[in-house]
Amino acid sequence: MGTGAPRKAGGLPQGDEATEICMHFAADSVSSFYYGWCIGFMIIGFNVLLRLIIIQLVELVRDDSHSMKLTRTANGTFYATFFNSGILLTILSANLTEHQP
Repeated sequence: MGTGAPRKAGGLPQGDEATEICMHFAADSVSSFYYGWCIGFMIIGFNVLLRLIIIQLVELVRDDSHSMKLTRTANGTFYATFFNSGILLTILSANLTEHQP
């Protein structure tokens, strides 16, 4: 790390080295918070876009009854949002640094 004061018998950093570690931790926790916040909003935006696309596709089918159209829209939106959120959250929170692309 740094060339701060010598460590005590317990091995814990002291002085400048401890301050440097705390600053890195604070910066990492703030950036992690904002990354998580942004990812959440991106997933919400993608789900809204997906819902609009499903509604347009159901409109193209031209069902005979209005209730069938509403059923298809509700089911399609639910399944797409459910699986999309599950898959995106799993992939985005996975640690893939050890795997080659």
